[in-house]
Amino acid sequence: MKKFTKIGIFILLLIFPIYLTFASSVYDGKFLFENVNHRFYYTNPKDSNIYEITKNNLLTLFKTITIGLKDTEISKILNNKTLLNKYKGKLLLEITGKGKLFYIDFTGTANEIKIRTLESDLSKFSQEITQLDFNAIELIKFDENGNKITNQAVNVFVKSENEPTDISFQKFYDIWNFLKQKYAGKVDYQKMLDGAISGLVSSLGDEYSVYMTKSDSDNFMTQLTGDLEGIGAQMDMKNGFVTVVAPLDNTPAKSAGIKAGDIILEIDNQSTLGMTLEKAVSLIRGQAGTNVVLKVKHLDNTEQIINITRAKIHINNVSHELKDSGIGYIKITSFGLDSYSLMNDAIDDLKSKGADKFIIDLRNNPGGYLDSAIKIAGFWVENNVVVIQQSKTETPDQSFSTGANAKLKNNKTMILVNGGSASASEILAGALQDYKLATIVGEKTFGKGSIQELVNISDGSSLKVTTAFWLTPNKRSIEKNGIIPDVNITIPSDSVIDTQLDYALSTIKN
Repeated sequence: MKKFTKIGIFILLLIFPIYLTFASSVYDGKFLFENVNHRFYYTNPKDSNIYEITKNNLLTLFKTITIGLKDTEISKILNNKTLLNKYKGKLLLEITGKGKLFYIDFTGTANEIKIRTLESDLSKFSQEITQLDFNAIELIKFDENGNKITNQAVNVFVKSENEPTDISFQKFYDIWNFLKQKYAGKVDYQKMLDGAISGLVSSLGDEYSVYMTKSDSDNFMTQLTGDLEGIGAQMDMKNGFVTVVAPLDNTPAKSAGIKAGDIILEIDNQSTLGMTLEKAVSLIRGQAGTNVVLKVKHLDNTEQIINITRAKIHINNVSHELKDSGIGYIKITSFGLDSYSLMNDAIDDLKSKGADKFIIDLRNNPGGYLDSAIKIAGFWVENNVVVIQQSKTETPDQSFSTGANAKLKNNKTMILVNGGSASASEILAGALQDYKLATIVGEKTFGKGSIQELVNISDGSSLKVTTAFWLTPNKRSIEKNGIIPDVNITIPSDSVIDTQLDYALSTIKN
């Protein structure tokens, strides 16, 4: 008898690894997933199906897709380290005739799934996969009685970290499918999708974040890379309106009477209400010699129709001259790629002519390259922070500092600003104000202190979205707040005298 017992044990030891291999193939690939609405799905890649799980169909459903095992058989599998490592967090087992289900968590512990604690149990071992993975699997949905529902579209969304749990993406697809099936007119699916995405972005309430279709994106890129032909005015969005940041000097816009703060109401009789900035700019720009008719609203609330002939725009980023009593005057029109070198040459030239006091004119300067503004700030700020980038994510703030070439740190300086001073201009003025290296004279600046990132989509469309904000060295937010001058001086609209520059010239002498 003992002999037969030993032979039996030997055969069992020989067969058990083969049994485990079979058990491995049986349970291989059976996973449980949770979507953003806390609805649970079970899939087996062997038959490429996803099954929705509810409290009522849980036991019925699992009985149809698992193999019943005895208590002892489950124990053998759970005690096998190879299988534990392979199925950790994923293995679902049912005990024959008892309707009991178990899963193995990430620590290798076997846990029983109970109806009364189903939701909390499921949340412990749900698994995330990519949307692409889900899209590749045919979905089968069961009703509460465990019967398969056919001819019904069901869309599964993958749960990602920090995903909101109080919204239902299913509603979007329900409406999408209803329109496809019931709308009596012709459906343009691409237009539907573009409209949905555009609405998604606009719901942020951020006038600088915008979705551009392929056509809009192509026009936008042409504006960035093509020759500059138009009226010579920098535009931006402010309080939901297409607004003139600044008309550039010696341009058709300046000559026609366009002013900083003007709201563009119409472009060639087309209302700008609800129009994106990119669309407005594309309509205003055009071939030199052609005309564009703008209806504008000035800061005094008067409206005016202005006919402007477009031209090629040539921007002189930095100009300078020596004023009386050793005062150097430098006008920075824009922070271009060459602005730093031009500024350096201007300082050297003025100092060689006896200038020891400086007036820096940033009025109607719409901004430009961040790096240029930081390097120019380095003429006063030595080895210190010029601007801080505050991201909307959990990442730490990023500081941008200057080098050691502060040629003007000991020279009395005044900065002229107005409502057309924006972005990089505000960064420079804010830094010098924080460090008390210059007196800011004029009017409150535009208040453009946000950073937009351009994301190109595979179909040619693109997304321009605000990803961070600029702060001054003392962590004052520029966005919508602007820079408040140390000395506030407003030039009347009908004045022919530059009272801001006159004040700076008379005061800097003392």
